[in-house]
Amino acid sequence: MQVEEAMAQDETVRKEYDEICEALDMLAVESSIEAPASLKEKVLAKIEDPAEAPIASETPAEKPIELPKTTPAEKPQPKPVQSESPISGGAKVVDLNRWKYMSAAAVALLVISLGFNVKFFSDVQNAEEQIGVLLQDKYLLSDENGTLSTEYKILKDRFSFFERDNLVSATLKGTPENEGKEAIVFWDKSKGDVFLVANNLPPLGKDEQYQLWAIDNEKPLGAGLIPQNHQEGIAFKMSNVSSSQAFAITVEKAGGAESPTLEKMVVVATI
Repeated sequence: MQVEEAMAQDETVRKEYDEICEALDMLAVESSIEAPASLKEKVLAKIEDPAEAPIASETPAEKPIELPKTTPAEKPQPKPVQSESPISGGAKVVDLNRWKYMSAAAVALLVISLGFNVKFFSDVQNAEEQIGVLLQDKYLLSDENGTLSTEYKILKDRFSFFERDNLVSATLKGTPENEGKEAIVFWDKSKGDVFLVANNLPPLGKDEQYQLWAIDNEKPLGAGLIPQNHQEGIAFKMSNVSSSQAFAITVEKAGGAESPTLEKMVVVATI
C-alpha cells in the first residue's frame, strides 16, 4: 500500500517500479529451459506411425522407449498415477523461476522501503532542526519582550506625571553664551512636584554640577541638583516648588550652592 501511494504521488517511483517489473520479466524468460528442436517432429512421427522408432530422449545414453505388447484378451491394467516428483527436472525449473522472481521482488521492495526510510529520517531531522530554531527564536523573542516590557514600565513610571491635570511646562533656552543648550521643566502647580528633562546639557567635570533654581518674586530658591551622569531625554524628579514665575539652571560646584552663580547661568525660562 505504501508503494502504491508513493507511485501515485511521485512519477519517479512509478518509473522505477516499471523498470523493476520489466527486469523481472526478462529474468524469467532467460531462466526458462526450452525443449529440444527435434522433439516436436519425433512426437508427430510417433503419432502417425506407432511402428516407428520411439522418441529418443535428450540424453544419448538412454534407451528407446518400448511399448508393451498386448493381446485382445488382455487389457493393460492402468497403473496408479504418481504425482511428479518434487526433485524432477521440470519441478526444479518452475521452482527456480518462481523463487528468482520472488527474491527479485523482495529485493526491489526492500530498496524502495529503504529509500522511504531514508527520506523519512531526513525529513524528521530537518523538522527537528526547524523546531530547534523556532524554539530558540521563541526564547529570544520572549527575552526581548521581557526587556521591552521592563523598559516600558520604567518609562511609564518616569513620565506618568504627564497625565496630571494641573501640569505646566517650560522650555529653558540657553543664554547668549550657551546657545544650543536646553532643558524642559514640568511643574505640577497643585502638588508642587517638579520634573526636569535635560535635552542638551553637556557633561561637566567631576568638581561641577548643574543646579535648578525656581525664581519666586525675583528670589531664587534651590530646586535640586541634576545628576552628574544624567542622560538626555530622561525625566528627573526635583525638589518641590510651591510658587515660581521662572526657572533657571546654573553650573555650581559639586554638591550645589546656597545661592546661584549668575555668571554661570546656562538656561532660563519663565512660566
